[in-house]
Amino acid sequence: MRSLSSRQAVRGLAALVVAGSCAGFLAVSPSRPAPQASGNVLPVAEAAIPTPSATPLTPAETAALARRAAELADAASRSERRAFTQDRAAQLVTVRVDGHLTKAWTRTATVAEVLAELKVRVRPADVVTPALTAKVQHGQAIAVARVVGKRVTATVRLEFGRTSVADPRLARGKERLVRTGSPGAATQVWALTYRDGKLYRRALVSSTVKTAPRDTVVAYGTLVPKPVVSVSSNGYPTFGGLNWRALASCESGNNVHSRDGPYHGLYQFLLGTWQSVGGSGDPADASIYEQTHRAWLLYQREGRHPWPVCGKYL
Repeated sequence: MRSLSSRQAVRGLAALVVAGSCAGFLAVSPSRPAPQASGNVLPVAEAAIPTPSATPLTPAETAALARRAAELADAASRSERRAFTQDRAAQLVTVRVDGHLTKAWTRTATVAEVLAELKVRVRPADVVTPALTAKVQHGQAIAVARVVGKRVTATVRLEFGRTSVADPRLARGKERLVRTGSPGAATQVWALTYRDGKLYRRALVSSTVKTAPRDTVVAYGTLVPKPVVSVSSNGYPTFGGLNWRALASCESGNNVHSRDGPYHGLYQFLLGTWQSVGGSGDPADASIYEQTHRAWLLYQREGRHPWPVCGKYL
């Protein structure tokens, strides 16, 4: 016949105890000599022995018996686990925690049981590699990284920029300081996470501006001053040191008010070309200086090309 395990035996005992609590215990009367029979019949007075009545247990006694049964079952379970553990082959593991390296032989089954056996406390935020539920293997390396998080508040500097504005009263190429910039300040909250005492993650939680920065403002000039030129004895200005009188002689015969079809003035401007260099009205109505100034601006833009025949005289 197959023998019962310790766990089965204890569970059977617990069942009997609980069953007894339901049925109660019989009250046993004191022993006395067995009656003498006459033949096969007992005397009437001796045969009428009353059957003892069952006495039920109180609720407190029933609960105590149930607790005891559970304790017996748990003790049997622990006994079986110890027997299972003792049957396992010892495994060599290496555990790194809190800056210390420990080598140990163990018969436990999981990483969690190894750490418990070595009395290593694992907190909820800690990172265990491999996982706590991983099976233990020979030569396995187990690492417990302590993870701590905290928040810090810091005041940071907000740099100012530079803003440029046009000033038509200031000559082109010139600048004027309108306002000096000033930095601002902000309060920032950072979430810092440390692993084994070393910072490995930081995240900005919030940033609140306490003082807004003020940009530096600089004005730049857009005014184009009129060139300072001399006027030759023939009444033509000397823009660029060029011979404007010779060009006008070829183009219009030096007729300031020349109107030859679409071509007007000393230098025979088309009205669209005249306007493109800042002229207004009719070129033929402008002075020699004004016409020569516009011709000089056109020359700076396109060279001699506007005067394909007479440009050679400049």
